[in-house]
Amino acid sequence: MKVSLAIVVLAIALSLLLAPAFDHVSAMKRAEELAGKCGGKGDGQRERLGRIHCTSYITGMVDAYLPIAGLTPQARFICLPEEGISGDQAVKIFVKWVKNHPEGQDMVAKSAVLVSLGNAFPCKKK
Repeated sequence: MKVSLAIVVLAIALSLLLAPAFDHVSAMKRAEELAGKCGGKGDGQRERLGRIHCTSYITGMVDAYLPIAGLTPQARFICLPEEGISGDQAVKIFVKWVKNHPEGQDMVAKSAVLVSLGNAFPCKKK
């Protein structure tokens, strides 16, 4: 329980630090909205663009997190495998997390992305 709370607190703190950089780009504020874009099933242009936007958003969050986490290793809470993960893997992890955590659906999307990845790839405590 302490680890999950620490992950949530760190994700929120990180998202607040990144907020000025991402708020003007993102029209999606809630995790549920982003997950809806990620899971668009149709072949129409709107669904394809939604999936591209979702993957770009999530991989952008990972790309922004990694250098910041490198500056403060003690605060790192996402430890990706050495070989990394694909954008599709990150999207699947996020969508599954939102589906399995209804309480997180109203979270700010960028915080939910970080929390979902932190739950999937927690750092081992030394």
